[in-house]
Amino acid sequence: MSLSTVEPIHAVSVSHLLEAEANELVDDVEEIWDSPQSAASGDELSCISIDSPTFTATTSDLDLARSSTPWSLSLPWVPGGSLEENDLFYHYISALAPVMTPIDDEHNPWNSTYPRLAIQWQTSPAACSLLHAILAQSAFQRANLSQASSSKYLRVGTRNYVLALRHLRHSLDSPTEDFSTNLAAMLTVTIAGHCFEGQSAGLTHHVEGAIQYVKQHLARRPWTVSHDAWVITQSFVLHGLISRTTKVDRSDAVASRASNRKKYNFQDTLDEVIADVMANPTFAYTVGSTPHFMKALYQARQLESELSGSQGPPQGRLSIAQLVQVSNILADLNAPMEPDIELYLSRQQERWIQQPSCEPTCTLEERWRYIIAKNLCLFKSGIEIYLFRVVLQYPPSAVAPQVLSTLQTAAELLEPLDRAASVSIWPIFIAAVEAYEPVAQDLADAALQVCSSLGAVNRKTAHDIVKTVWARREGIAAERDCHVGDVQLDWRDVLADLNIDILLL
Repeated sequence: MSLSTVEPIHAVSVSHLLEAEANELVDDVEEIWDSPQSAASGDELSCISIDSPTFTATTSDLDLARSSTPWSLSLPWVPGGSLEENDLFYHYISALAPVMTPIDDEHNPWNSTYPRLAIQWQTSPAACSLLHAILAQSAFQRANLSQASSSKYLRVGTRNYVLALRHLRHSLDSPTEDFSTNLAAMLTVTIAGHCFEGQSAGLTHHVEGAIQYVKQHLARRPWTVSHDAWVITQSFVLHGLISRTTKVDRSDAVASRASNRKKYNFQDTLDEVIADVMANPTFAYTVGSTPHFMKALYQARQLESELSGSQGPPQGRLSIAQLVQVSNILADLNAPMEPDIELYLSRQQERWIQQPSCEPTCTLEERWRYIIAKNLCLFKSGIEIYLFRVVLQYPPSAVAPQVLSTLQTAAELLEPLDRAASVSIWPIFIAAVEAYEPVAQDLADAALQVCSSLGAVNRKTAHDIVKTVWARREGIAAERDCHVGDVQLDWRDVLADLNIDILLL
């Protein structure tokens, strides 16, 4: 594994914050480990530790671990791991990874890059943290999918989550840890805890930690010289962009200085990274989007920040410069999709060659072209709704046709469940939360119920938020004696009222 020399992170040391979080959890976890019920259940997991003599791999093991990706192995494995650890690892690659991205292919990082870095756990605390985060995510999904084994896998997931935090704390204190592995561990901890276990508290802290870490590497820009670093950094950018869409930029005195510092800290860091990452035409493939679409979302967020500084965007009163910004955003959204569809399709064709199907190639191509086009349309529509409804503050009635169309697209994608793939939750949520007509709400309910069945708690939380927004909007309409489609209720204010922080990935 290539190790890079970097300066240790300073500034409200992220590693110390991680240690504090781990300490909050560890007492409960130790009670679980020591409890008679746990001992009798036979579900003990070995605790992987870098200095544990129980786990030693041979030189040939490590050579294979470094040179092979889990996809190429007949059975993914953790060198020196227990049967249950290997079972969780295999579940992560075979069952969880395919539903982490809307368009699964050979380049899915969750069954290639992330596991390949993790199986080198004997070589560094960063890889050890990543491995435990993967095992935690796998266990949390199983806990959500199986009522009979829910408590068992919740214990296993929590245990591995704590260990991931502990090893990550040590890794961040080391000046010689690999950038890609460290960042992969931070992002996987975030996904495991806030998407699959469904934690709300601490999400902003984890996102900020990743921002601080990437900021330390701006001078070296490792994502421009290493494919692994690019893959992981594009995940970081997507985490950042999506997480920012759930935050309200306030220009009034209520917004604290600390909050503003965090906002600009993120914006400055993202500005430095995003051009490099977006230069790759496959950027955003893990969420079923394109560089053009994500650039449009990024610009929409920039426009909202600008508008919040001028006391909001009274509809129809944008400056000429702001109108130009809106025009540029719409131009990116309306860029021809055919080149992107062909790029996605070419990656599927790589898979057909390696894994021949009994289905005729022409039929496969037609089916995947349809799936790819629908996913891209879904994300495009979600950004359009976000732009007009959240940024420009048009009423829900103004985006009702787009909302209905987006939810119909989601229904079409979610209907063939044998496809063994997910659909991005962000555009579905963005459309669902603005639905007020019964037909649109029925489609939203159905889509979110299917999304909730994939074992990630944040999907169910998203569904609950949507229903709360609907109820509040209807209540306001009744109080004002107006049409519900004319009620401008910012769903992010509802999130704040509920004290919920959600990552829509």
